[in-house]
Amino acid sequence: MGKKKDIVNVNFYEALDEIVLEKKISREQVLLAFEEAIESATRIQLTMNDKQDARSRGYFLDRRAIKVKVDYQEMDKIVNAYVIKTIVADYSDYNQRQGEDKPKYDYLPILLSEVLSLDKKSLGINKNTELKVGEYFYEPVDFKEFGFSAGKEFRNKLLSGLKKERKSYLESKYQDKVGELVRATIVDVDDDIIKLSLEDEEITSSVKRSEFGKKEVNIGDKHLFVILNVRQSDVRSKDVVLSLSRSSKEFVKAVFKQNVPEIASGVIDIMGSSRDFGNRSKVGVMSKDDKIDAIGACIGVDKSRIEAIKRELSGENVDIFRWSNIPKELVKNSLEPAKVSAVFNLTEEKTAEGKIIRSVYVVVPDDQQSLAIGKDGLNARLASQAIEFNKINILSETQAEAEGRIF
Repeated sequence: MGKKKDIVNVNFYEALDEIVLEKKISREQVLLAFEEAIESATRIQLTMNDKQDARSRGYFLDRRAIKVKVDYQEMDKIVNAYVIKTIVADYSDYNQRQGEDKPKYDYLPILLSEVLSLDKKSLGINKNTELKVGEYFYEPVDFKEFGFSAGKEFRNKLLSGLKKERKSYLESKYQDKVGELVRATIVDVDDDIIKLSLEDEEITSSVKRSEFGKKEVNIGDKHLFVILNVRQSDVRSKDVVLSLSRSSKEFVKAVFKQNVPEIASGVIDIMGSSRDFGNRSKVGVMSKDDKIDAIGACIGVDKSRIEAIKRELSGENVDIFRWSNIPKELVKNSLEPAKVSAVFNLTEEKTAEGKIIRSVYVVVPDDQQSLAIGKDGLNARLASQAIEFNKINILSETQAEAEGRIF
């Protein structure tokens, strides 16, 4: 038999507070990991000590029935653990109940005669308490009796439990931050993969080199990223896997939120957006307060806010347009900075698969057509994506007249 050692330190509560600070998880999470470790270690110890005794008593020890309750008495700096047992008249009754056609006991059995022979006072049981068959009995666990195997199981289970709780805490924390910005430091550049370390937590992540566009990438540089999602990682992994981005339209929305307090507070909503990374973004905004101009708030005094946004986007052009619940107005606004003469033939069709196809025709002055369409169709494409139209057909006034369209 290995050397026996008390696995619960006398400075348990001091160690508990240290773990809470170090792991940045709650007391409840640490205690949960501790209780699971105690129960697992107790199973090991009782299996080793009681297996032969159980056979001689007439029942086989079922490890699944070993359940432990932990009692914390912090004022007295005491931690107690108890094996929960069911009081039985004899073991034959327990064995019968273990049969396939009868409900199983959830806990290990203990004879009523054995319980009655124990000193109630030493167990902390009121002397007037009447113990009966079918009731639960809490048998104290002596940590000092734990052998090497049980001690090893406790340590391993506690460490894995703390990692699990830490991972659960981080996943929950960052799930609540999806869509928000985080700052990360570049720690390694490996061909097309850039490895990152988040500043506020001991978390590493990675993104493709393309996320930086033409921006120079150097080890030690700090950059903002938007959290797209928290991916489910292997249960055996201690790492939390964050999907980060600088190239997405979600990054643009998050940068707006950071620089425009009215968006952060919810007074102004970003209703739609689109992006051609490195070239141009379109953002449709709407104010819930008639006294606050949504576009003006995003631009800021002396263009201070929009310039700060563009700097974070590495100089990318940004079109801000006013969102409208009137479809024709919305289409017209989305094509800014081009001027629109008319909007007509707005259609909405449903395919056999249930997909909605939305299209529209617009007429613009002849000298505005190239601006409305944009280089390689960029302005029209971003407008349709921002307002979720499948196609915006742009005609010059001359083309519309030639086709006999009245506008």
